Amino acid sequence: MAKVDQFLDQLINYNKEDIHPDIIKAIQPYLESSEFNPDFIRSKSVAAAGLCSWVINIIRFYEVYCDVEPKRRALEAANAELAAAQNRLEAITSKIKSLEEQLGHLQAEFDKATAEKMRCEKEANSTAHTIALANRLVGGLSSEKVRWAEAVAQ
Repeated sequence: MAKVDQFLDQLINYNKEDIHPDIIKAIQPYLESSEFNPDFIRSKSVAAAGLCSWVINIIRFYEVYCDVEPKRRALEAANAELAAAQNRLEAITSKIKSLEEQLGHLQAEFDKATAEKMRCEKEANSTAHTIALANRLVGGLSSEKVRWAEAVAQ
């Protein structure tokens, strides 16, 4: 009975993802045979029908596995590449946010400096206008200087 348990354990733990090509080649004639059918074999032996089903299903699994495994690896590589790209995107987004904050501060400083410049220009223009008026007044009063000097002399 120990041999049966060991045999079942070997079937359960069979490395179905790494079947040697020679085994696949050796089993092909049986898989192609119309007599290698669980229903047909069940009429001879129920246990043999179970083994027949197991062999057919293991081979089908291996064929699907061989088709899917490269795609699975490609998916893992694509996911790793996606994660790296997302990390780069996150870093770039963080840098953009930092630069936008810095731009906001610089823009506020620029606006403040521009307002100060405009105030200074307005004050300079006002002062220039006052100086022009004062010069006109001094020019107008210079002709009066002669008259006042004569008035003082009399």
